[in-house]
Amino acid sequence: MVKAKAGMMPIDRRCIIGVSGIMGSGKTTVAREFEKLGAIRVDADLIGKQILRIPEVKKALVAAFGRSIMTTGGAIDRRKLAEVAFDSSATVAKLNRISHSYLIERLRLKVDKASKSSPIVVVDAALLPEWGIRSLLDLLIVVDASEETAIERCCRARGFARSQVLARMGSQLSRKGKLRRADVIIPNFGSLKDLKARAHIFFYNLVEIGMGGETNA
Repeated sequence: MVKAKAGMMPIDRRCIIGVSGIMGSGKTTVAREFEKLGAIRVDADLIGKQILRIPEVKKALVAAFGRSIMTTGGAIDRRKLAEVAFDSSATVAKLNRISHSYLIERLRLKVDKASKSSPIVVVDAALLPEWGIRSLLDLLIVVDASEETAIERCCRARGFARSQVLARMGSQLSRKGKLRRADVIIPNFGSLKDLKARAHIFFYNLVEIGMGGETNA
């Protein structure tokens, strides 16, 4: 069952939805289902990859974390960067000081551009509750899964070691912290088919109740 806080359905014809959750929760699955139904999806992970190619960002990261984070071709290796950047709260803070402003600026630009093409825009990002951009969103959805299940998914599907997943989770808001900030909670304790069905139900309710029944979905 999808849980929504009272009075949280958007009432205008432009709706920016954030989809978040702990690593392995299924947030991207939900965001992609919304995309299939007609929304434009803004992928924060893709933006994160893009900003690593900005010369000043790359230079600052190498200065902060060393040349070991680079590939033989001179690019930033995201896995190697993550290994050192998520080592402690101090290194996470260092990473954020370098990259955060670039990421948020590009995210805002992408959302603004997308909202001119579609009445529903979905921002797919694990760290939405942490980024301090709640005013950008009309709704914040958190996809909820147990931590143990999420860890297993990350290890199985993305090739992470358990220690790597735990390190990343430890640098983010806890599952309970994310849930407290949610306007809508979509539970993911069953099958992939169940999760997709819940995403579809929520989307169609959003269109019918919040958008007056008109969308390009």
